[in-house]
Amino acid sequence: FVPCGTGCGSFWFVDRSTGATIEAPESPNEGDETFDVLAKPDSDVVTIIYGPRDRVDARCFARRFRWTGKRFTALDRRAPAKCPG
Repeated sequence: FVPCGTGCGSFWFVDRSTGATIEAPESPNEGDETFDVLAKPDSDVVTIIYGPRDRVDARCFARRFRWTGKRFTALDRRAPAKCPG
């Protein structure tokens, strides 16, 4: 996670093979932000939790992605998920 100001930040990955930095996939919904990124060090699959910026009616969802070496590819459709505390 890299903060970019008050209430602002982004999630990044480092490809250990190439040293490249890759931004985590963003939500397809305009009003959502990335709340959490879940990954294991030995896996090419990540789960990203998205939710509404205003958090008033927080209905979060998760989506899994696989790193192909060049980009993240979605593995499934978004599914309801518990919002991080």
